[in-house]
Amino acid sequence: MLTAVPDQLSAESGSTAPRACPSWWPWSYRIAGPASRWPAVEVYEAGGLLDVVTCTRLAAQLLRGGRAVRTGDGGRAFAWGRLPLSGGTLSVEFSRGLVRKSRIDVPVIEATTWCWLAVADGPYDTVTVRCGEVGFRSRLRASRP
Repeated sequence: MLTAVPDQLSAESGSTAPRACPSWWPWSYRIAGPASRWPAVEVYEAGGLLDVVTCTRLAAQLLRGGRAVRTGDGGRAFAWGRLPLSGGTLSVEFSRGLVRKSRIDVPVIEATTWCWLAVADGPYDTVTVRCGEVGFRSRLRASRP
């Protein structure tokens, strides 16, 4: 299982390049405007912008998106969203198959105080995110490597 810790130091120093961890390929992220009043996390796929998660608390979507890519060794799954307003414990699970034949709980990577990311190796097709009694499930969209 892949996990990574975001590089907060380069984000705070104003780095403008998206940060890619080799084990995250083809996804990366960048913290835009880290010193501004409304910073944002930009999520990229193969260099193209997928989503922008702002620090505003107006629309708190626990799960904003999920992608999957096939690789020579099986596949990789990626999901992102907003951290819960309540500050509860967030859990992320990637699964495969109609009856969830294969599933894995993955640790949440907190890119900022309002945005989370999760990545795992495997040919998964669904992501489930839970916080307390609230839960969301979504099919992973196919990535363009």
